[in-house]
Amino acid sequence: TLAKLAARSEEGEREVALLSLDQFRIGGADQLRRYASLLDSPFAEIARAEDVEEAVRSFPGHSVLIDTAGRGPAVEERMASLLPLRTQLGDRARIELVLDAAARPEVQRAQIRRFAPLRPDRLILTKTDECDLVAPLANLMLDATSPPVCWMGTGQRVPEDLEFARA
Repeated sequence: TLAKLAARSEEGEREVALLSLDQFRIGGADQLRRYASLLDSPFAEIARAEDVEEAVRSFPGHSVLIDTAGRGPAVEERMASLLPLRTQLGDRARIELVLDAAARPEVQRAQIRRFAPLRPDRLILTKTDECDLVAPLANLMLDATSPPVCWMGTGQRVPEDLEFARA
């Protein structure tokens, strides 16, 4: 999803840099590094959220897209390590929470609650092409506790399968 966003930004002639904070997914940073190379965009990998502000400063004139590890058995510990992102970057940051649109509604809502301390500004729904039912997504979007949806992933192609959410 981050590669799709980066490619969309490049198409819009906005300079982007990619930053990986993902120390958990095997090959996650390598994959993002490869996308950065294809886009001719700067890339950096850092181990701690406390180092984000310095890393962002190293890319003047760029919109910095940051990939983090999301869910898994130790998500609460990882989430706590991400809290400095909101504190360090404040209003300069737009935090977009990525949710699997094909996941059960209770799983989606649990993810929103789990990441609430980061105060996500918007949601990105992935795998909308794999949804059997649209009603649970509509209910999620209508829920006052849910951030608004900004993007919808509709397939695997980069960047074609990412659509801006419209009413």
